[in-house]
Amino acid sequence: MTKEKTVEIACKIETPADLEDLDHLQCAYQAKNDFTDFFRSLYEESLQFLPHRNIHRIYYGSEFCEFRIPAISECKAVLQKANQKKLPVTFLTPPVTQTGIEHIKALLPILEAHSCEISVNDYGVLQLLHDHHYHGNIICGRILDKLYHDGRMNRFAFSQYTNEMGYQYLRSPAVSAPSFQEALKKYHVTRYDIDFPQYGLNLPENQNNISYSTFLPYGYITTGRICMMRNYQKDQFDGFDLTKNTCHKVCRQYDQLLYQPVGTIQMNSNHMRNRSVSIMRKGNTLFYGCTDIIPEELQQFDRIILQPKLML
Repeated sequence: MTKEKTVEIACKIETPADLEDLDHLQCAYQAKNDFTDFFRSLYEESLQFLPHRNIHRIYYGSEFCEFRIPAISECKAVLQKANQKKLPVTFLTPPVTQTGIEHIKALLPILEAHSCEISVNDYGVLQLLHDHHYHGNIICGRILDKLYHDGRMNRFAFSQYTNEMGYQYLRSPAVSAPSFQEALKKYHVTRYDIDFPQYGLNLPENQNNISYSTFLPYGYITTGRICMMRNYQKDQFDGFDLTKNTCHKVCRQYDQLLYQPVGTIQMNSNHMRNRSVSIMRKGNTLFYGCTDIIPEELQQFDRIILQPKLML
């Protein structure tokens, strides 16, 4: 286990308005009902694991959907407000088609002028930044790490399926492998954003000039180009047509909570309890809540990214 580090707290935002109440670290779900209570308790529980409550940076953009890459005008508004608050910005980019590549290319001069970091979740975008000779920091995004993202399994359950060597291998992110980092060295990647899995995590010690970030309280399970919310207002035969580059962004209005009791599960060698599975959907992506956090494992990261609500 690494020694305790100075930890930078970042906050993921979606719109310029999200910057207004940043200092209060409030959950975005303030209405009182079972749905919002679930999200609020998940978020507020994650706050207790923070070493402090000072926001040092914002994460802005889209990790999961190219239709949610911000427009130039909105991007300028966010960067201007962030600059007024003296907050550096990490710009999030998703897996993209050529349409998304062109959109990101148009944003590069603005991002570079504000010295933004860029978090990359697509190797084509990584090559674009390399060819552009982008001068800001480049981060390997969480989609490029192939950790096992199933939020239904806990530490004890996984430990029963494998021996100790297999369990430790499972807890090691792919992006921490020397061969992976060597392959990205020419792209000048020195930070890796990864999820915090329910079964825990082991990061390698003493990796020179390599830093790791994680997200609370939501980790992603899976994502893809077929989006239920995008199809909401489409004809039934158009749902799987990927040639139309249009989206009404219905996901801005809706979050979905999927809940199912799964019966009794063994928590450790002496304790059984009833357990349910809660999975959240935002647009084209499914998320799990980080509910099994060990503070010592969180100390392996020198940046924690808060998500006050589900965001793409």
